[in-house]
Amino acid sequence: MQNYVFVLNADRVPLDQVHPARARELQSKGKAKPIRQYPYVLILQSQVENPKPKQYTLKIDPGSEWTGFAIQCGESIVFRMELKQGGSDRVSNLTLACHPCNQAKGNQDIRDFLAQKHGF
Repeated sequence: MQNYVFVLNADRVPLDQVHPARARELQSKGKAKPIRQYPYVLILQSQVENPKPKQYTLKIDPGSEWTGFAIQCGESIVFRMELKQGGSDRVSNLTLACHPCNQAKGNQDIRDFLAQKHGF
């Protein structure tokens, strides 16, 4: 997978991604500046009129412990990352709770939380 840099137009509309060498060139010439470190995003200093960006697809793979995100352009993956999940979002783990109880429960299974708190 090749790394690319996200680029925003001066009005913050997404443009096509660029190769890191092109990103360095834009920055060294003062045509763009970074606005985010991860993922690395540049914003152009002047507006590009009538841009024609490529079509990108966001794909999400919700796993049991990790959720994977990928941005694709055609068959090429241009950005990928994974996030570790804190707790299950299964119906069996959902419960109505006041804010203090919800914070105390955290990512524990509801059975473990109730056994610890109320001796169930």
